[in-house]
Amino acid sequence: MRLCRHRSISLEFNVLQTGSSNLTLADSNEEAANSQALSTRQSIAISALSLANQSQQSVLQLLR
Repeated sequence: MRLCRHRSISLEFNVLQTGSSNLTLADSNEEAANSQALSTRQSIAISALSLANQSQQSVLQLLR
């Protein structure tokens, strides 16, 4: 009885530990994806500002 109980507790511990590891991995993957998305948005914003600045410079050159 005692050995069976020990095995049951050990099995439950392993299941919980595996579940915890999987959740941590999922959180890490989600954070990496969010970080990549933010980096992409930042890059797009910088490109848009650069293009807007170039357009303004072109208009100013035409007016001179």
